[in-house]
Amino acid sequence: ERKAKEAYRKTVRLASLFVKGYGPGLSKDIIDLTRSGLIFSIVLTFLMPLLFLYSITWFIESVMLLDMNFSLLFYAAMVGFLCTLIYSWLSNMDISECYNSLPLSMPHVIRTKLILFVSLTISVAVPYLVAVGYMKGELDLLGVCLIILFTVSTYVGSVLAYLTGLFTNSYLLDAKILMQFSLAVVPVLIAETLLSFYYTTNNYAILYIAGLGVLLVAASMIILTGLNSRWKGMVFRIA
Repeated sequence: ERKAKEAYRKTVRLASLFVKGYGPGLSKDIIDLTRSGLIFSIVLTFLMPLLFLYSITWFIESVMLLDMNFSLLFYAAMVGFLCTLIYSWLSNMDISECYNSLPLSMPHVIRTKLILFVSLTISVAVPYLVAVGYMKGELDLLGVCLIILFTVSTYVGSVLAYLTGLFTNSYLLDAKILMQFSLAVVPVLIAETLLSFYYTTNNYAILYIAGLGVLLVAASMIILTGLNSRWKGMVFRIA
């Protein structure tokens, strides 16, 4: 028990250096993930579709010999979308009713999950993109890819958090919410995919990517400011 308390205090101090006000909740989630071993399930669940994606594109280009030109930018966009799997796990790792006994609001807990979501996404996705970039000889595109990864994953996570809160697995079964999520995310995914194919042939593609990134960051900020109005006062419960 003494060691557990000390480990918690150290984690709180470390987390508070980066995100003030969210240290205790973030530390609690980090300790839960590591002690339960859930972190390995989350990473594996996220990594397997990424490896499958690379194997499919490799098969198309190297075995079927189709000149599809799947650049590293394409993988960055797909990673930004597939990171929804991480948020789904994080929102479902607790029995949310337990938060009713703590002086925490639902928007605060959701933001804590989002901070951990971004951290895990970057921790897994960046090494993946570096590895793919090395194998494809496109490490020169890594800087642009990191911009795409950060902006798309932040936007997708914000939309998912706003629409589903801590009840992602059940709320996405609602046809209305699933439609809203699709309308918000699919156009962005299509735009990023098209830009990844035209990057080498269109001199203005990089400007379009940068412009879209700015729009996604702005949209994410607007969406996150709406968390309070949508989820404030909501009771923690099992969905």
